[in-house]
Amino acid sequence: MKKILVIGAGKSATTLIDYLCDHAGSCGWEVTVTDIRREDALNKTKGRPGSHAEALDITNENHRKELVSRHDIVI
Repeated sequence: MKKILVIGAGKSATTLIDYLCDHAGSCGWEVTVTDIRREDALNKTKGRPGSHAEALDITNENHRKELVSRHDIVI
């Protein structure tokens, strides 16, 4: 299973997030979407199977490195 991390859940990421989350099950992906506010990431993932939402302050180097290290692809 490929683990994909999307950093940022802004308007420009909506189409990408929808695509990844819609295809997660059939493609064997686990998609994690992050934003400064977890609620914003949750609004994008919509609780779809294979998707996760997390808060991420990109200035927190330790948390950022930990998240990146757990994923195969970072967008």
